[in-house]
Amino acid sequence: MFLAVKAMPEVSDLFDRARALATVCLIGRDTEDYPPEDRGSDLYAMVRRETGWKFTLRNQAQLIDLHFTDSGVLLAWWWREALFHSGEYEDEWRAILGQIPEPLRVLVEAPDAMEGDHADVDQLPLLSGVMWRLPQHDTWQIPDFTHPESVIPSWIADMQEGDYDYIPPELRDREWKDDDASDILCDLITPKPDDLYWPHQIRQQGMRGSPHPNWEWLDPQDIAWPDTGLTTAQALHHVLSLRPVTDQIVQTFHPTRTLADVVDSIVATGYPQHGEQVAPAWYYSPTGLR
Repeated sequence: MFLAVKAMPEVSDLFDRARALATVCLIGRDTEDYPPEDRGSDLYAMVRRETGWKFTLRNQAQLIDLHFTDSGVLLAWWWREALFHSGEYEDEWRAILGQIPEPLRVLVEAPDAMEGDHADVDQLPLLSGVMWRLPQHDTWQIPDFTHPESVIPSWIADMQEGDYDYIPPELRDREWKDDDASDILCDLITPKPDDLYWPHQIRQQGMRGSPHPNWEWLDPQDIAWPDTGLTTAQALHHVLSLRPVTDQIVQTFHPTRTLADVVDSIVATGYPQHGEQVAPAWYYSPTGLR
Protein backbone atom coordinates (compact mmCIF):
# COMPACT_ATOMS: atom_id res chain seq x y z
CA MET A 1 0.00 0.00 0.00
CA PHE A 2 3.06 2.27 0.21
CA LEU A 3 3.06 2.71 -3.54
CA ALA A 4 -0.67 3.14 -3.96
CA VAL A 5 -1.03 5.78 -1.26
CA LYS A 6 1.34 8.05 -3.17
CA ALA A 7 -0.88 7.87 -6.25
CA MET A 8 -4.23 8.37 -4.51
CA PRO A 9 -6.30 11.24 -5.92
CA GLU A 10 -8.11 13.86 -3.87
CA VAL A 11 -11.35 12.67 -2.31
CA SER A 12 -13.59 14.65 -4.68
CA ASP A 13 -11.81 13.13 -7.69
CA LEU A 14 -12.01 9.66 -6.16
CA PHE A 15 -15.74 10.03 -5.51
CA ASP A 16 -16.32 11.15 -9.09
CA ARG A 17 -14.23 8.31 -10.51
CA ALA A 18 -16.04 5.73 -8.36
CA ARG A 19 -19.54 6.71 -9.44
CA ALA A 20 -18.47 6.91 -13.08
CA LEU A 21 -16.93 3.42 -12.97
CA ALA A 22 -20.06 2.05 -11.33
CA THR A 23 -22.22 3.67 -14.01
CA VAL A 24 -20.20 2.20 -16.87
CA CYS A 25 -20.45 -1.29 -15.38
CA LEU A 26 -24.15 -0.88 -14.69
CA ILE A 27 -24.86 0.06 -18.29
CA GLY A 28 -22.57 -2.44 -19.91
CA ARG A 29 -23.35 -5.65 -18.07
CA ASP A 30 -26.62 -7.55 -17.73
CA THR A 31 -26.64 -7.54 -13.95
CA GLU A 32 -30.37 -8.07 -13.63
CA ASP A 33 -30.08 -11.28 -15.65
CA TYR A 34 -27.35 -12.80 -13.47
CA PRO A 35 -28.31 -15.51 -11.04
CA PRO A 36 -28.96 -13.73 -7.70
CA GLU A 37 -25.86 -15.24 -6.07
CA ASP A 38 -23.66 -13.86 -8.85
CA ARG A 39 -25.20 -10.43 -9.14
CA GLY A 40 -22.45 -7.87 -8.79
CA SER A 41 -19.64 -10.29 -9.61
CA ASP A 42 -16.81 -8.87 -11.71
CA LEU A 43 -18.42 -5.45 -11.51
CA TYR A 44 -17.93 -2.10 -9.94
CA ALA A 45 -21.00 -1.02 -8.04
CA MET A 46 -21.97 1.93 -5.88
CA VAL A 47 -24.90 2.19 -3.50
CA ARG A 48 -26.10 4.65 -0.89
CA ARG A 49 -26.24 3.36 2.66
CA GLU A 50 -27.10 4.89 6.02
CA THR A 51 -23.41 5.60 6.58
CA GLY A 52 -22.88 7.19 3.18
CA TRP A 53 -21.83 5.80 -0.21
CA LYS A 54 -20.17 2.41 -0.67
CA PHE A 55 -18.24 1.50 -3.82
CA THR A 56 -17.29 -2.14 -4.36
CA LEU A 57 -15.54 -4.57 -6.64
CA ARG A 58 -16.24 -8.28 -6.32
CA ASN A 59 -14.62 -11.16 -8.15
CA GLN A 60 -12.86 -14.39 -7.31
CA ALA A 61 -9.44 -12.79 -7.12
CA GLN A 62 -10.05 -9.26 -5.86
CA LEU A 63 -12.27 -7.42 -3.43
CA ILE A 64 -12.58 -3.66 -2.91
CA ASP A 65 -14.65 -1.76 -0.36
CA LEU A 66 -14.54 2.04 -0.62
CA HIS A 67 -16.68 3.99 1.84
CA PHE A 68 -17.49 7.70 1.52
CA THR A 69 -18.99 9.05 4.74
CA ASP A 70 -19.39 12.36 6.57
CA SER A 71 -16.72 11.14 9.01
CA GLY A 72 -14.14 10.36 6.34
CA VAL A 73 -13.22 7.92 3.59
CA LEU A 74 -12.08 4.32 4.05
CA LEU A 75 -10.54 2.17 1.31
CA ALA A 76 -9.93 -1.54 1.93
CA TRP A 77 -8.96 -4.26 -0.51
CA TRP A 78 -7.93 -7.89 -0.82
CA TRP A 79 -6.02 -9.73 -3.53
CA ARG A 80 -5.86 -13.51 -3.75
CA GLU A 81 -2.14 -13.47 -4.56
CA ALA A 82 -1.17 -11.02 -1.81
CA LEU A 83 1.55 -12.30 0.49
CA PHE A 84 0.65 -10.21 3.51
CA HIS A 85 -3.08 -10.65 4.14
CA SER A 86 -5.38 -11.09 7.08
CA GLY A 87 -6.05 -14.75 6.38
CA GLU A 88 -2.39 -15.63 6.90
CA TYR A 89 -1.37 -12.96 9.43
CA GLU A 90 -4.41 -12.55 11.61
CA ASP A 91 -2.68 -11.05 14.66
CA GLU A 92 -0.86 -8.47 12.58
CA TRP A 93 -4.05 -7.44 10.84
CA ARG A 94 -5.98 -7.14 14.07
CA ALA A 95 -3.30 -4.67 15.18
CA ILE A 96 -3.64 -2.81 11.88
CA LEU A 97 -7.40 -2.55 12.23
CA GLY A 98 -6.90 -1.09 15.68
CA GLN A 99 -5.17 1.91 14.09
CA ILE A 100 -8.13 2.85 11.90
CA PRO A 101 -10.07 5.79 13.42
CA GLU A 102 -13.18 4.59 15.22
CA PRO A 103 -15.78 6.23 12.92
CA LEU A 104 -14.30 4.29 10.00
CA ARG A 105 -13.19 1.10 11.74
CA VAL A 106 -16.77 -0.09 12.16
CA LEU A 107 -17.12 -0.12 8.36
CA VAL A 108 -14.33 -2.63 7.82
CA GLU A 109 -15.46 -4.70 10.81
CA ALA A 110 -19.09 -4.84 9.64
CA PRO A 111 -20.55 -8.27 8.79
CA ASP A 112 -20.80 -7.39 5.10
CA ALA A 113 -17.27 -6.00 4.82
CA MET A 114 -15.37 -7.46 1.90
CA GLU A 115 -18.26 -9.85 1.41
CA GLY A 116 -17.63 -12.75 -0.92
CA ASP A 117 -16.83 -16.42 -1.09
CA HIS A 118 -13.50 -15.81 0.62
CA ALA A 119 -14.74 -14.29 3.88
CA ASP A 120 -13.89 -17.36 5.94
CA VAL A 121 -11.59 -15.84 8.58
CA ASP A 122 -13.16 -15.87 12.04
CA GLN A 123 -14.63 -12.39 12.60
CA LEU A 124 -11.93 -10.83 10.43
CA PRO A 125 -12.55 -9.73 6.83
CA LEU A 126 -10.06 -10.70 4.17
CA LEU A 127 -7.70 -7.77 3.75
CA SER A 128 -4.40 -7.11 2.07
CA GLY A 129 -4.47 -3.32 2.32
CA VAL A 130 -6.28 -0.41 3.89
CA MET A 131 -6.02 3.37 3.92
CA TRP A 132 -8.22 6.22 5.06
CA ARG A 133 -8.66 9.97 5.13
CA LEU A 134 -10.51 12.14 7.62
CA PRO A 135 -11.80 15.67 6.88
CA GLN A 136 -8.88 17.21 8.80
CA HIS A 137 -6.23 15.21 6.92
CA ASP A 138 -4.21 16.74 4.10
CA THR A 139 -3.07 13.33 2.83
CA TRP A 140 -4.17 9.71 2.82
CA GLN A 141 -3.23 7.69 5.89
CA ILE A 142 -1.95 4.12 6.09
CA PRO A 143 -1.31 2.02 9.20
CA ASP A 144 2.07 1.83 10.87
CA PHE A 145 3.31 -1.75 10.69
CA THR A 146 6.27 -3.96 9.81
CA HIS A 147 5.87 -6.78 7.35
CA PRO A 148 6.90 -10.23 8.55
CA GLU A 149 10.03 -11.34 6.71
CA SER A 150 8.13 -14.35 5.45
CA VAL A 151 6.12 -12.22 3.05
CA ILE A 152 9.16 -11.41 0.91
CA PRO A 153 8.78 -13.36 -2.35
CA SER A 154 10.94 -16.46 -2.41
CA TRP A 155 12.72 -15.42 -5.59
CA ILE A 156 13.87 -12.25 -3.79
CA ALA A 157 14.81 -14.05 -0.58
CA ASP A 158 16.80 -16.69 -2.48
CA MET A 159 18.88 -14.26 -4.52
CA GLN A 160 22.62 -14.72 -4.37
CA GLU A 161 25.23 -11.98 -4.26
CA GLY A 162 25.23 -10.19 -7.60
CA ASP A 163 21.72 -11.27 -8.55
CA TYR A 164 20.40 -7.89 -7.46
CA ASP A 165 22.11 -6.33 -10.47
CA TYR A 166 19.70 -8.13 -12.77
CA ILE A 167 16.62 -6.48 -11.30
CA PRO A 168 15.56 -3.54 -13.50
CA PRO A 169 16.57 -0.26 -11.81
CA GLU A 170 12.99 1.02 -11.72
CA LEU A 171 12.00 -2.04 -9.67
CA ARG A 172 14.83 -2.19 -7.16
CA ASP A 173 13.22 0.11 -4.64
CA ARG A 174 9.71 -1.28 -4.93
CA GLU A 175 7.90 -2.47 -1.85
CA TRP A 176 7.54 -6.05 -3.03
CA LYS A 177 4.96 -6.81 -0.36
CA ASP A 178 2.61 -4.11 -1.70
CA ASP A 179 2.86 -4.36 -5.45
CA ASP A 180 -0.67 -5.78 -5.61
CA ALA A 181 -2.26 -2.53 -4.41
CA SER A 182 -1.39 -0.44 -7.45
CA ASP A 183 -2.78 -3.15 -9.71
CA ILE A 184 -6.04 -3.67 -7.84
CA LEU A 185 -6.67 0.04 -7.43
CA CYS A 186 -5.51 1.00 -10.92
CA ASP A 187 -8.93 2.13 -12.14
CA LEU A 188 -9.30 4.42 -9.13
CA ILE A 189 -5.85 5.96 -9.22
CA THR A 190 -4.78 6.09 -12.86
CA PRO A 191 -5.05 9.59 -14.32
CA LYS A 192 -5.37 8.18 -17.85
CA PRO A 193 -8.85 6.92 -18.82
CA ASP A 194 -7.39 4.87 -21.67
CA ASP A 195 -5.45 2.83 -19.12
CA LEU A 196 -8.53 1.70 -17.20
CA TYR A 197 -8.82 -2.07 -16.93
CA TRP A 198 -12.26 -3.27 -15.86
CA PRO A 199 -14.44 -0.90 -17.93
CA HIS A 200 -12.70 -2.04 -21.10
CA GLN A 201 -13.28 -5.67 -20.13
CA ILE A 202 -17.05 -5.17 -20.30
CA ARG A 203 -17.06 -5.23 -24.08
CA GLN A 204 -13.96 -7.37 -24.56
CA GLN A 205 -15.34 -10.20 -22.46
CA GLY A 206 -18.77 -10.10 -24.03
CA MET A 207 -21.99 -10.38 -22.07
CA ARG A 208 -24.62 -12.80 -20.94
CA GLY A 209 -28.31 -12.26 -20.42
CA SER A 210 -31.84 -13.57 -20.32
CA PRO A 211 -31.87 -14.92 -23.88
CA HIS A 212 -29.26 -17.41 -22.68
CA PRO A 213 -30.68 -19.36 -19.72
CA ASN A 214 -27.44 -21.25 -19.17
CA TRP A 215 -25.62 -17.96 -18.61
CA GLU A 216 -23.41 -18.58 -21.59
CA TRP A 217 -21.09 -15.77 -22.60
CA LEU A 218 -21.47 -14.25 -26.03
CA ASP A 219 -18.37 -13.24 -27.92
CA PRO A 220 -18.51 -9.49 -28.72
CA GLN A 221 -18.00 -10.37 -32.39
CA ASP A 222 -21.24 -12.37 -32.33
CA ILE A 223 -23.27 -9.43 -31.03
CA ALA A 224 -25.03 -7.04 -33.40
CA TRP A 225 -23.74 -3.75 -32.03
CA PRO A 226 -25.56 -0.62 -33.21
CA ASP A 227 -23.55 2.04 -35.00
CA THR A 228 -23.60 4.87 -32.46
CA GLY A 229 -20.79 6.85 -34.01
CA LEU A 230 -18.74 6.48 -30.83
CA THR A 231 -15.96 4.15 -29.82
CA THR A 232 -16.01 2.52 -26.41
CA ALA A 233 -13.10 4.75 -25.40
CA GLN A 234 -15.01 7.89 -26.39
CA ALA A 235 -18.07 6.77 -24.43
CA LEU A 236 -15.87 6.01 -21.44
CA HIS A 237 -14.34 9.48 -21.55
CA HIS A 238 -17.86 10.94 -21.64
CA VAL A 239 -18.95 9.09 -18.50
CA LEU A 240 -15.71 9.77 -16.64
CA SER A 241 -16.32 13.45 -17.31
CA LEU A 242 -19.71 13.03 -15.56
CA ARG A 243 -21.62 14.42 -18.52
CA PRO A 244 -25.28 13.36 -18.85
CA VAL A 245 -25.64 9.84 -20.20
CA THR A 246 -27.55 9.60 -23.50
CA ASP A 247 -28.99 6.78 -25.60
CA GLN A 248 -25.88 7.05 -27.74
CA ILE A 249 -23.65 6.38 -24.73
CA VAL A 250 -25.81 3.54 -23.44
CA GLN A 251 -25.88 1.71 -26.76
CA THR A 252 -22.14 2.09 -27.18
CA PHE A 253 -21.75 -0.01 -24.01
CA HIS A 254 -24.77 -2.28 -24.52
CA PRO A 255 -26.38 -3.23 -27.86
CA THR A 256 -30.02 -3.51 -26.80
CA ARG A 257 -30.49 -1.04 -23.96
CA THR A 258 -31.79 2.52 -24.01
CA LEU A 259 -31.35 5.34 -21.55
CA ALA A 260 -34.87 4.77 -20.26
CA ASP A 261 -33.85 1.24 -19.24
CA VAL A 262 -31.04 2.38 -16.97
CA VAL A 263 -31.58 6.01 -16.00
CA ASP A 264 -33.06 5.30 -12.57
CA SER A 265 -30.24 2.89 -11.77
CA ILE A 266 -27.67 5.42 -12.97
CA VAL A 267 -29.02 8.06 -10.62
CA ALA A 268 -28.98 5.50 -7.79
CA THR A 269 -25.20 5.14 -8.17
CA GLY A 270 -24.77 8.84 -7.38
CA TYR A 271 -24.04 9.73 -10.99
CA PRO A 272 -25.06 13.39 -11.60
CA GLN A 273 -27.34 12.62 -14.54
CA HIS A 274 -29.49 15.64 -13.69
CA GLY A 275 -26.75 17.71 -12.04
CA GLU A 276 -27.34 16.34 -8.54
CA GLN A 277 -24.75 17.04 -5.83
CA VAL A 278 -24.76 13.95 -3.64
CA ALA A 279 -21.31 14.04 -2.06
CA PRO A 280 -20.74 15.49 1.41
CA ALA A 281 -19.96 19.18 1.03
CA TRP A 282 -16.50 18.92 2.62
CA TYR A 283 -15.32 16.81 -0.33
CA TYR A 284 -15.31 19.96 -2.43
CA SER A 285 -14.63 22.59 0.22
CA PRO A 286 -11.51 24.74 -0.27
CA THR A 287 -10.83 24.37 3.46
CA GLY A 288 -11.49 20.63 3.54
CA LEU A 289 -10.48 17.82 1.24
CA ARG A 290 -10.31 18.72 -2.40
